[in-house]
Amino acid sequence: MMKTKNMLWMSALLALLAGCSQGELGTDDTPGKGVGKEIRLVFSGGGESQEYTRAIASESENQIDNLDIYVFAATADGGDYQYLETWKAAAQDDTAAKTFKLSGAGTARKASIFPTELKGIPNLKLYCVANSTTLYKADGDPIDPLVAVKTNAATGAIETDGTKATDFEKYCTAKLEPAGTALGTPLVMTGSGTTKILGNIATVNIELKRRVSRFDIDNESAKTGLIIESVALGNGRNQATVMPGTLTTLDDAGRTASLIKYPVAEGSYLMLPKANQGVTESALYTYPLKDTDKAFLIIKGKYQNPMQKDPVPVEYHLDIQRAP
Repeated sequence: MMKTKNMLWMSALLALLAGCSQGELGTDDTPGKGVGKEIRLVFSGGGESQEYTRAIASESENQIDNLDIYVFAATADGGDYQYLETWKAAAQDDTAAKTFKLSGAGTARKASIFPTELKGIPNLKLYCVANSTTLYKADGDPIDPLVAVKTNAATGAIETDGTKATDFEKYCTAKLEPAGTALGTPLVMTGSGTTKILGNIATVNIELKRRVSRFDIDNESAKTGLIIESVALGNGRNQATVMPGTLTTLDDAGRTASLIKYPVAEGSYLMLPKANQGVTESALYTYPLKDTDKAFLIIKGKYQNPMQKDPVPVEYHLDIQRAP
């Protein structure tokens, strides 16, 4: 029998940072220095959790092509965080340009940023977004420019409201189109952490997680008679919030607007004929799903009946169920 393995909610293990080559984001072990107070970001991990997949992430799944850090500030810890500024990974540290270089190697990576200090809002929340240079609204349009908060230099009172963190958390990935390209690497990965500007240095530990689910396929055609030619998804969500959040239950209008048949993953993407000779890892990526979406896998190929000379075309729809 052909089996599918739903590797849901993969923890990034932060081996994801090992996918960066020296030419991409740098490997200098010395953090950059700037005139502001330093916030050191430590990307580390490796322990299992309830969301951890049994599969080991591939090099392409660990890849980071770009990394943005959105800084929000608030008067009190856990308060009304408002947008302050954005820092971007680059080949060199440049405080004036708000760029940083990742240092280290393997599963241990570090970076330093020097956020602008504004009187009255010393508490910071950092949103780290990898492999997503553009954020989108739920309707699929790019977001409006983020508005930076401003305070009175003497009193610390907020004079200009910035974009709220609660609104930022609702921003989405690009919409997936049925006639487009199947989800593939590099994958969107995000994480967040909070800190407070105290002294000269503060350290923030960030755990990045992928914003997709992963499906592996286990099929030996010599035993099953099934020759897989393509894999797709029915009733899949066409986008996800960039930051993790609670999935809403879609009403009829929401199902029509948000659920699609995914683009077909086939050919070299599916790594045929490996799909018919055992386990094919990363056969399909999907945005997060909810049971009420009633999503299903669409497996197309040919079936070789041992009692017949030639294989016949087949299509199977397999309901997706979350294992306990």
